[in-house]
Amino acid sequence: MATNTPATISVEHIFIPDGLPAFMQTLYSLPNCPPSLYLTVSSSTSLVIYVAPASQIAIIKLSELRTALDQQDQNALALKSLLEHGPKTKVFFDARDAAKVLFERSADYDIEVCVMQSEVHEVQLMELTSRQRGRNGVWLAGFDKCIMAESKLDLNQIQFSDYGTFDKRILHLPILWGKYHALLLKLKSGSKFWISEVRCATKKRLDFAHGKKHPGHNCEGARIWWDSTYLDEATDSWNEDILSDAYSGGDYLGGAEHWSLFNKL
Repeated sequence: MATNTPATISVEHIFIPDGLPAFMQTLYSLPNCPPSLYLTVSSSTSLVIYVAPASQIAIIKLSELRTALDQQDQNALALKSLLEHGPKTKVFFDARDAAKVLFERSADYDIEVCVMQSEVHEVQLMELTSRQRGRNGVWLAGFDKCIMAESKLDLNQIQFSDYGTFDKRILHLPILWGKYHALLLKLKSGSKFWISEVRCATKKRLDFAHGKKHPGHNCEGARIWWDSTYLDEATDSWNEDILSDAYSGGDYLGGAEHWSLFNKL
């Protein structure tokens, strides 16, 4: 899938609460396939959202968001809902650090700004499936390594309306997502299995970022999520589910309707 990055990017500081209503309104009508929202946290102080269809970088101060949520501002609550469980796909390279920062900065107010366990894609895990079905190597790939291998985007050729402080590598995310998602769907066998595994790994990594433990799973650091033993067991379990569902005529898991959930990430 080709992803075109515009020559000019609008960089906007979304001041809360005044600037949030108009920004939120632009998010509701965005397409979801391919994803429209690419996110990161900059310097542990700002949430950065690249709204690809609008060629816009939105920078939101976490301190302002936290205050608005404490005051029950409706637009801030709407943004919180979008991040936590909204239907819009949110793409990160590695969501763990972002989840930790957002969670920690909201903990004093007993709100979980960034549970984000629904419709979250982690490009780092998508890349792993492209390496001989996830069995090649023991380390996760870093952001810079993925960019060097897969993206030809030259940031020096892009004009920014404002050179605010944010990680400009975020502009590579649509390209990386497109390439790794296409590879994931092209796996000759087991693409549905790997889609399931990426979802499972993402959820457990985000759980860990919020303090929930998963014994036996490496949820932090740079080592790969799964090893051969885990993959063999997971594959056997997956195949047993397929057979049981087939033998039951779809009563076991839901038949074609269930398996269609794994046609895309």
